[in-house]
Amino acid sequence: MNATCQCGSVSFKTPTPKPLALYICHCQDCQRQTSSAFGTSAIFPRFPLPDAELLSCYKRPTSTGETLYCYFCKQCGTRLIHTTPTKNVGACPTETPSLLQCSRPPRSCVVSCPNSGVIVPYLYTLQHQLGMAHSLLVSVKAGCIEGLDWKTAIHIWTKSAMVPIPEGCESYTESPGPTEYSDSQEVLDQPTSLI
Repeated sequence: MNATCQCGSVSFKTPTPKPLALYICHCQDCQRQTSSAFGTSAIFPRFPLPDAELLSCYKRPTSTGETLYCYFCKQCGTRLIHTTPTKNVGACPTETPSLLQCSRPPRSCVVSCPNSGVIVPYLYTLQHQLGMAHSLLVSVKAGCIEGLDWKTAIHIWTKSAMVPIPEGCESYTESPGPTEYSDSQEVLDQPTSLI
């Protein structure tokens, strides 16, 4: 799939023809980040940073204590990619084009919504189902991707929704619990689950 920022300076192709998961998050952090009613995230396997010299990075702490790296176009400010890098990756410089190719996941991999936690258990479930246990997944901000099938999107943190949630879609008032996506956050945070 093709992705581009608003001004067209940064463009890239996603590593797979469709996302592994697609989320519409209604939490207050996503509302603030987008200055809108919700945020969107398409989950993909890690890939090299696109046009790294054209990107800037904003980093902030998540509710799980990790640091969320938010990459955006230096020209127009469009946010493109969110990721929580491994501990062996240093600060936030975009001079490191391999940043999105880390081989070992961090203790907690919140890549989109620091409040919901939905992505953590679901990503690890996806990793194990797809044989990706030792690779990381990243969140590409879905609004920059052409041709997404929005009918497959999962609405999360709907208790904070500013707009009506479409009837019949998969949705959760907060994040899905361990019964929906196997392991709980506490289990996933154990170091043994990462080896």
